[in-house]
Amino acid sequence: MAIAIKMPKLSPTMETGVLSSWLVEVGKQIKAGDVIAEIETDKAIMEIEALENGVIGYIADVVKKDTPVNCVIGYILAPGEKAPDSWETLLAKDNASFLKQNENTPAMEKSEQEVQKEEKLQSDESANMQSSRRVYASPLAKKIANQKGIDIASVHGSGPKGRVIKRDLENIDSLVQKTIKLASAEKSYEIPMTNMRKIIAQRLTQAKQEIPHIYLQKKICMDALEKIKQNLLETFGTKVSMTPFFIKAIALALRENPILNRTYETDKNGNSKIMQHENCNINIAIAIENGLVTPVIANADIKGIKEISNELSALSKAAKEGKLKVEQMQGGTFSISNLGMFGIESFEAILNPPQVGILAIAATYTKAHFDGEKFVPQRVMKATLSCDHRVVDGTDGSNFLSSLANYIEKPEGMLL
Repeated sequence: MAIAIKMPKLSPTMETGVLSSWLVEVGKQIKAGDVIAEIETDKAIMEIEALENGVIGYIADVVKKDTPVNCVIGYILAPGEKAPDSWETLLAKDNASFLKQNENTPAMEKSEQEVQKEEKLQSDESANMQSSRRVYASPLAKKIANQKGIDIASVHGSGPKGRVIKRDLENIDSLVQKTIKLASAEKSYEIPMTNMRKIIAQRLTQAKQEIPHIYLQKKICMDALEKIKQNLLETFGTKVSMTPFFIKAIALALRENPILNRTYETDKNGNSKIMQHENCNINIAIAIENGLVTPVIANADIKGIKEISNELSALSKAAKEGKLKVEQMQGGTFSISNLGMFGIESFEAILNPPQVGILAIAATYTKAHFDGEKFVPQRVMKATLSCDHRVVDGTDGSNFLSSLANYIEKPEGMLL
């Protein structure tokens, strides 16, 4: 029996994918592990590997089209197997079964004709509302409006009780001329939204609307950490950015404050549950062209700074080249967004569901600090914690930030 190739679910938030391209043709011999297609998901462009040995028997016409996860997009014939009488019949049968299993999912997009019909109805309703609204205007104003072809119902009157008078029509003349000049000077064009951009917009809007965010900010002294960073460079020739230190400090703080290492999840029946995670897996936000990806540093609490640094460099390179693997994107329990290198003084990050915490790292700056005898310069960074208030309370977040500050201000604790 032909083996179905399905649109894979490559991330917890993925509901549809776009097949960027097939990398094989019908009749091509393949073996398990061969890359057969590229999929554009809500996270990145990812390669899809064949799960079985065989021959590509059929590929569906779904390139550059939104396709639900688990929907059949092609078939592999086992060695020696004959093709069915009709691939289209088999495809329709398998996808009909898929649709039946997902009958509670949102309806398909409306047809162009249905959309146009709805737009016309809305337009007619708007026109009826406009025509039913009584317009107060002086006879002279009505005459001028009629001569100039101006819809007097659209004019805001400055006379008594909003009455449209001659002056209002004269003001429109100058406003129209100014608008025409501005419009002629503008040059605008539409930028097509990629599937990644669409999903990012959808997920962030959903997260901001549905999750009760609370924000806690703490100033953390960076003097000791900057000194260690400089010593590593001067003594061992090892150049390490601040981000690996932040990742390590966050993971250790999560170990001390496990309530932040939870996720708030909802099953297909709408039932909510809170999951506690033992592993401290940190998602790091990495900007790529036209989007953002969040690969994972797994078990960061038991890794050394150099190991985290090397892994982070490899993930960043893979992200920018569009070569992140599925397993490198999954399993995160907490996120970090670092805009400090861009000079941002402070910001609040939006949560990455189903996680209940994300830390926003801002730029380090110098301020005057009184040490008990005199004012001395001190390097300070603002860290802002965003929490899901359904799981995390203010005291929980405060305790986490205190642990984080302790590791950053006394970085030797990260070596224990």
